[in-house]
Amino acid sequence: MGQQAQGASALACLSLPPHSAWQTEDDDFLDDDDEPGAKKKPAAKAAKAAAPFTDTVIAEFAGKKRLTVGKYKGNVNVSLREFYEKDGEMLPGKKGISLTAEQWAAVVAAAPAVEAALAALA
Repeated sequence: MGQQAQGASALACLSLPPHSAWQTEDDDFLDDDDEPGAKKKPAAKAAKAAAPFTDTVIAEFAGKKRLTVGKYKGNVNVSLREFYEKDGEMLPGKKGISLTAEQWAAVVAAAPAVEAALAALA
């Protein structure tokens, strides 16, 4: 159980959006008062679709990957994520990771150890 508790605490530090933010445009939504077979999308989804992507792109990598800094639900995040093109605009996809400023600082602090490990493997 000790290892499971450590794994759970490690996962707790990740800054993930709620499951509802992972839903795609093809997802169907039903309210309790809707008739069976009726499809309804929440108003928040329409607002999200209208909001432009405004994060600052820090670096671009092969395969449409980008390192960005921006806000999500009022929290500042550093994100490394894959982007996709829609209507001539590059938008963030589901594949990637978003880190809080504290988590990013931990990554930066670990950078010398990563460099040493890479050098040892080369």
